[in-house]
Amino acid sequence: MSIDSLSKLEGTSIADLTAVSDSMQSYIRSSTVEARKAAVDNIGAQGPLMRRLFPNQLQRETNRIAIEGVRQVAQAKAELLGLYMTTQMEIAKKKADALVAAQGMQIQTTLVSFADEQMRLLSKTLNSSQSEFLAQIAPKLDEIENYKKYPVLYDRAVDAVEHHIESYFENCRILLNGFTASLSNKVSEITK
Repeated sequence: MSIDSLSKLEGTSIADLTAVSDSMQSYIRSSTVEARKAAVDNIGAQGPLMRRLFPNQLQRETNRIAIEGVRQVAQAKAELLGLYMTTQMEIAKKKADALVAAQGMQIQTTLVSFADEQMRLLSKTLNSSQSEFLAQIAPKLDEIENYKKYPVLYDRAVDAVEHHIESYFENCRILLNGFTASLSNKVSEITK
C-alpha cells in the first residue's frame, strides 16, 4: 500500500495512522519472539484500520511467529538433550569408575572395557538418532505453513509436531536412565 492510498482511506485520522506507525515501529525494533508477538498483538489491536491496510500480512506474521516459537523450542530441547546425554554419560562413567576403584586389577580391566564400549555404542546410537529426528522434524515444521489457511488443521498440526518432539525427548531420557541402571546391574553381576 502506498502513501497516496493511505491518505485516501476514508474515516482514518492522523491519530489512527500514528498508532499504526508506532506499533509497526515497535515490531521492527523487537528482537525476541515474545517482543515480536506482543508487537503483532498490539498491531492487531488497531482493528479495522490494520485489516484494511494489511489484510493478509498480519495473519502471515502471526503464523510465522508461532512456527518460529516451535522451532526455537525444538532447538532448545535438542541442546538440552545433548547436555543431558553428556551428563548421563559422565554419571555412568563415574559410577563405573567408583566400582572399578573398589575392585582388583583383573576386574578393573573388564569393567572399564565393558563400560567404555557400552558408552561408545549408546553415544553413537543417540547421536545418530538425534540427527535423524531433527532431519525428519524440520520438513514437518515447514509443511505446517501449508495449513495456516485452515486454522483447525494448522492448530492440530502444530500440536501434533509438538507432541512428537516431546515424545522423542522423553524416550531419549528414558533410554539414558535405563542405560545407567543396566550398567550398574552389569557391574554388580561382574563384581560378585
